[in-house]
Amino acid sequence: MASEVRVNQIQNRSGLGTVTFSDSGVSIAGVTTVGILSATGNSAISGNLNVTGTISGNVTGNATGLSGTPNITVNQINASGVVTATSFSGSGANLTGIAATTDVRTNSLVVSGMTTVTGGIQVGVTTSLTVGSSFIKNNAVGLGSTTTTGRNAGVGTETGTIIYNTNTGSIEFYTGTFWTTLKNLFSATGGTESTTSRGGYKVHTFTSTNPFVVSTGSVLADYVIVAGGGGGGSGDAGGGGAGGLVSGSGTLLLFPGTYTIQVGGGGPAGYVSGDNGNSVPGTPSFIIAPTIVGFTSITALGGGGGGGETSRDGKPGGCGGGGGGGGSGGPAPGNSGSGTPEQGFPGAPNVGSSGSPGGGGGGTGGAGTTGGPAPGGSGGNGTTVTISGSPATYGGGGGGSSRPGAVGSGGPGGGGPGGGPGGTAPSGSTNTGGGGGGGSDQRSGGSGGSGIVIIAYPS
Repeated sequence: MASEVRVNQIQNRSGLGTVTFSDSGVSIAGVTTVGILSATGNSAISGNLNVTGTISGNVTGNATGLSGTPNITVNQINASGVVTATSFSGSGANLTGIAATTDVRTNSLVVSGMTTVTGGIQVGVTTSLTVGSSFIKNNAVGLGSTTTTGRNAGVGTETGTIIYNTNTGSIEFYTGTFWTTLKNLFSATGGTESTTSRGGYKVHTFTSTNPFVVSTGSVLADYVIVAGGGGGGSGDAGGGGAGGLVSGSGTLLLFPGTYTIQVGGGGPAGYVSGDNGNSVPGTPSFIIAPTIVGFTSITALGGGGGGGETSRDGKPGGCGGGGGGGGSGGPAPGNSGSGTPEQGFPGAPNVGSSGSPGGGGGGTGGAGTTGGPAPGGSGGNGTTVTISGSPATYGGGGGGSSRPGAVGSGGPGGGGPGGGPGGTAPSGSTNTGGGGGGGSDQRSGGSGGSGIVIIAYPS
């Protein structure tokens, strides 16, 4: 049988020792250094404890002043104050009991249930919040998309909900009682306005110089600009070139402000002075922006005048004028269309023989033709556009004429035909930019037709 010593208390002889053994346990006072401390009962430490090995069992009370690099492994930490650490490692799956005022910062937060946030959520510049196909970024918001069926399947839809409906191709919002499509808030006035000639668009047609005023919003608009046509020459003359045409689809950026719209006039015809009637080019048409909003101005150049019998060369312009006839020298060249980008086609020369007819003026859709041996050359074709809803053709070249009065036809798009022996040649049609017809022997040519400016945008 093992020996036993049973006492109520063991103390140092002086009563000042660091270790006391009693019925209530082991009491350690002062500074104590041990290798391994293992306790199955209660041990009270009122001083400093330096442990070079391990501590096992339950530790209660205050632990302060831990130094060095201790490795403490516990099943549970109950902290009523602030816990500060350089880092925490391990799974956060069992992280519970976080108070409402707690500031939690993490590189990645994965939530599988419901999360309620009463304060703000801030994400970095290069990151985003994503829910399904919807997202929020620092420079964009993605609504995601649904169909009419998916939209109507919602239960208890909140007033003000916004969706993109792929069936209608539009952004819709819920008023509280029904869904409605967001309308274009762009508003502008000027010219002759129509919301019926082209479905889903508002069209502004300018047949004379007037301002175009944008009051609210911004939009990318379609446009067509046609300059005034050139006048026809006189005396076996060439037809006038059509005014240049420039256009764009969804490329005219409009912001609030007043835009200057000029509609170019047709060039006067050559008048009879001997047989040397000099015609005049048409006037440019243009749009000038109030400020730099992606463009400063867009200009269509006036059509070139037709050449006369002795002042022979056709004149340059948006579309070139036809060369004058009647002479026995070399051919009278019609000038090429000009502008950047190219706005039209060249006029035609005469054939170069004595009494030859004048060439046709160039059109926006094709060059004039050479006359001869008797009739004048035909004007070049114009260009057909549908900006207003229905097809319309602009910029036909003027027809050339000859001494016998055999005339060339005007080009489709308002070009005037060549003049016969009985009087002044026909002018180009108003607001088409058509070139004037060339005059016959001792007869004046026709004036060029005025231009037009059209702007259209979704309504």
